[in-house]
Amino acid sequence: MSSVEIHQHIVSLLEKSDPVILDIGCNDGTDTQHFLNLCPQAQLYCFEPDPRAIARFRKKLGPSLDKVKLLEIAISDRNGVIEFHPSNADGDAKDGTFPARYAARKII
Repeated sequence: MSSVEIHQHIVSLLEKSDPVILDIGCNDGTDTQHFLNLCPQAQLYCFEPDPRAIARFRKKLGPSLDKVKLLEIAISDRNGVIEFHPSNADGDAKDGTFPARYAARKII
């Protein structure tokens, strides 16, 4: 099953033309863009703590960026501040860390 077919299947399960979609760990916005293409009336809330991924997300979404709510935070079961260890392109943790806020949020 292709990526587009997977997204089409997910949208078909929603049974609404204007669903609320949470894209947790939205990375470069690939999934977000698929959902916007398939379901343009959706309300998309996108969560991403990594500044590098956020930059790619903003570039990929371009003029569609105003159709989503991008939250530059991670998701967890508690509020607070953690040390965020981003991976490099190989999936290995980098030497440096930077703080990233995280919060468990329920969006209705």
